[in-house]
Amino acid sequence: MVILGLDPGTRNFGWAVTRFTEDGFAPVVAGKIVNPVVTMDDTVAQTKLFLTELEGIISKYKPDYIVAERFLNR
Repeated sequence: MVILGLDPGTRNFGWAVTRFTEDGFAPVVAGKIVNPVVTMDDTVAQTKLFLTELEGIISKYKPDYIVAERFLNR
């Protein structure tokens, strides 16, 4: 089983792919989104770039599940 984990933050939007087997788990790859949505000025263009980048990660690693941490701005 392959899981894509998403971790939004105030400055970076991280992601990681992990493979789980009967013997345990192993990290595959991790990175950060280059095109996160960061301002309210141009959310449509930013969202398109963000989704294109995320779709590329999903297409490349073909996760069985995607889990995302809820963003909490404190």
